[in-house]
Amino acid sequence: MISMAVLTVTFFILVVLYTAASVLLSVLEWVLTHRARNQSEDERERIVARMDSIRQRLFPATAAITFFIIAPFVVIYMHLLGLFS
Repeated sequence: MISMAVLTVTFFILVVLYTAASVLLSVLEWVLTHRARNQSEDERERIVARMDSIRQRLFPATAAITFFIIAPFVVIYMHLLGLFS
């Protein structure tokens, strides 16, 4: 039962973290392209291409952060709360 709780919390954190990072990346892309509106079309395409490459690496990065950094602390916190006894 505890492993189910740990998995549920871990995947919830993954969904929230990925969504927040994706929204932040979209806002950053909008701001950068908005600032580059007076520059050439090549500059705006370069910004979009750079953001696309970052977006492709976003899910593996958030999954690694969640499973290897955040999840162990969640397990320790749940242990300190006495959920494993």
